[in-house]
Amino acid sequence: MDIYFADQHAAHERLLFDKLNSAIKYGGVVTQPLLVPFVLNVNTSEHTFLFDKLSLLSSMGFDVSEFGRNAYKISSIPVFLSEMNLQDFFCDVLSDINSLKEITINDLLLEKLAQKACKAAIKSGDKLSDLEIKTLMEALKNNLGLKCPHGRPVVIKITRTEIDKWFKRIV
Repeated sequence: MDIYFADQHAAHERLLFDKLNSAIKYGGVVTQPLLVPFVLNVNTSEHTFLFDKLSLLSSMGFDVSEFGRNAYKISSIPVFLSEMNLQDFFCDVLSDINSLKEITINDLLLEKLAQKACKAAIKSGDKLSDLEIKTLMEALKNNLGLKCPHGRPVVIKITRTEIDKWFKRIV
């Protein structure tokens, strides 16, 4: 007999993150048109960098197009990032183009996904119904070794052997 302890927040966060990440990978990203398009002014090197990344941004749910000299118009964004500050996001992306060999747009988007999943996930002190607990555990059934996007374990397993050692049944 083993005992499993699940962190409901970490588990739900992981499931949400995986769902959002899967939407990006397999083209199921739902986009949100912006009421007023966002105009991003850039310098020449930033313009070249973004131009090379237009198809990647499009696959992630961003509708980005050139808008005059050294500017881009963002007309829609992924729904799950609808509360994101576009100026901050693109400043992060463009802050040091030379370091983007290590930090990519995809990495930044995954970071935003992790933040979004964290905020949307049930909290650790929230009371769940029996059905909610069952649904959460069913979703984790074959993935008990998962970690949340921030690296925290989703489930901790305590084996019968460990319990027997606590009670000095085994030395």
